Amino acid sequence: MIAAQSLILLIAVYQALSAGVEPRELLSPLSIVAFGFSWFYVGMYYAFPDTLRGLYINPTGYRILVIVALLSLVAFAVGFGLGKQRKYPADKHRSVNPRLALRFAVILLVVAFSLWTTFIEISGGYLHFYSAIHGHAGRWAQTSAYIYTWKFFLYPAVFIIYLAYLDRRAKPWHKAVLLLSLAYLVADAYLMGSRGGWVRLMIILVVPRLYLHTRRYLSRRAIYVLVPAIAALILVTPFIRNYTAIGKHHRTDLFELASSILSSRDVLVSGVRGNELVVGTGLVTGAAQTGTVGYGLDWLRPLINFIPRRVYPEKYYMPFYVDYKALITQGMGAVPAGGSAFTGVPDTFVEFNWLAPLAWFAFGWWGGLHYRAVRSHPDWVNGGYLAAYLIGLVYLVTQGFGAAFYGWFYFAAAIWGMAKWAAAKRTPRRRASQGATPTEARGGAPQGKAG
Repeated sequence: MIAAQSLILLIAVYQALSAGVEPRELLSPLSIVAFGFSWFYVGMYYAFPDTLRGLYINPTGYRILVIVALLSLVAFAVGFGLGKQRKYPADKHRSVNPRLALRFAVILLVVAFSLWTTFIEISGGYLHFYSAIHGHAGRWAQTSAYIYTWKFFLYPAVFIIYLAYLDRRAKPWHKAVLLLSLAYLVADAYLMGSRGGWVRLMIILVVPRLYLHTRRYLSRRAIYVLVPAIAALILVTPFIRNYTAIGKHHRTDLFELASSILSSRDVLVSGVRGNELVVGTGLVTGAAQTGTVGYGLDWLRPLINFIPRRVYPEKYYMPFYVDYKALITQGMGAVPAGGSAFTGVPDTFVEFNWLAPLAWFAFGWWGGLHYRAVRSHPDWVNGGYLAAYLIGLVYLVTQGFGAAFYGWFYFAAAIWGMAKWAAAKRTPRRRASQGATPTEARGGAPQGKAG
């Protein structure tokens, strides 16, 4: 067990050292998986006091978990390496007309924000909705997901406008829209205590600098400051938000808040029955004890959930679904806290048992294809698809496949829509020496008047 833990940490340390030399490694797919695995399956284990560890973490289940995590990490690295080496077609262009792309982004932003505001009004207005952390004040059950999921289209819309700004194609009013949108998304991430909101913002802001060639760019130093800063916000925002909830009648003592953060293990171990390692180990233990294998059928849930409830009300109770809560309760010896995340490795173990590393190999190979595409043609579309993949990958590591699918789907769907809406007319490629701009010569968006 210690050997497996050490190897996971060794890979994470290697990626961290690589990131010190090449900033792109800060948000490379392999770094996300290595850092996530070392945090959830090694760091959290030693963050627990011995007494709690003995009570809530089954030794056999944890041993299986850490071994599967190591094998999955290695499989992901191999798949990612093979995907990167796959030859990308030199003539495969995904150029877009910047003016049309901006128009698409603004329309998408207006529609998404309007529908999201509709949901907030149904929930009692902005003050009431944001008075509780994690959206607990929202009327989710009484409202169709076809309304409130439009919030996730805000992020790709902002991403496209941000790309236009970086390429100096945004007009002053586009810049104002971008600034106001970013301000709202920052406020939303804090007020909801949403780690996912911070993750999306980090990827939106950093991916263009790391992978695309834009006219404006963040400095190397800014990247090394921004990524760790947002990572810290991802960790502590829910904890701080609990101390500063809207509607409390007492004034928060900032000194007391800072002291609590520095002295409390809740920053690392946020409630034992809701802790990712405890819940994940419980899931692996329960699956191993019962011999449960889902054969990947549970991963059909996101697709089945798109069917309207009125058309198919039984969609939440398919006979082939695995009862994750029952497995966790059996393996953990206690009922998990509501909203607990079991993370990616336990999820793949339940679905594929010891063949789980093959799923991680496939995810790594897919990431390698995106990496190769954006390195070969660093255009808006390839950059957007890579951003969508990275968002999904973060959710896969930290929560599981269902959350990963939704995180990827809404962002990728918007990028696909933008590519179709704003597809530039194909013209024969020209050499840079014959008058083509550097971006056009690389297969990027054609240069023209800012739109």
